[in-house]
Amino acid sequence: MTIARSEPQLLEAFLSIFRMLTGTNDTKATALIQTHLGDILAACVSANVEGHNILPPQVRDLQTYMRSHLNEMPALDHLSSLVGWNQYYLSHVFSKYVGLSPVAFHTRARLMHARSLISQGWTLSDTSAHLVFSDQSHFGRHFRRVYDMTPGEYRQSVAAV
Repeated sequence: MTIARSEPQLLEAFLSIFRMLTGTNDTKATALIQTHLGDILAACVSANVEGHNILPPQVRDLQTYMRSHLNEMPALDHLSSLVGWNQYYLSHVFSKYVGLSPVAFHTRARLMHARSLISQGWTLSDTSAHLVFSDQSHFGRHFRRVYDMTPGEYRQSVAAV
């Protein structure tokens, strides 16, 4: 399986895993490692299967667009106009190939970027505001649901590594 160089989140996740594996036996670090591995696996599966790209080009284009517009909430009608599909077909095809709705994919991409920002020392309030969560508790709920820890716990675990 090949990983495209256009996936900086994958490289970031890999480096984070490597640092954690060489630095600690902490259970929180183990949970983070599992989360990062899950992110890598999900990205690889959605991008490539045995070296063959299985995503329709429109889905790849939408993923790229949403990853480059993390601080905006894309409307489904806007996304559908980008690829020339109606909203219902776009939702169906995107969910079929990615395993998430376009909105869920965008939220997951924002959360992945949030981990990067937190690792760089951003405050939780600045991170949630920059990534257009309605408030910090909204950000925390999404983060906990996906990563099984709060953003504050994540910040502490990254600082410990």
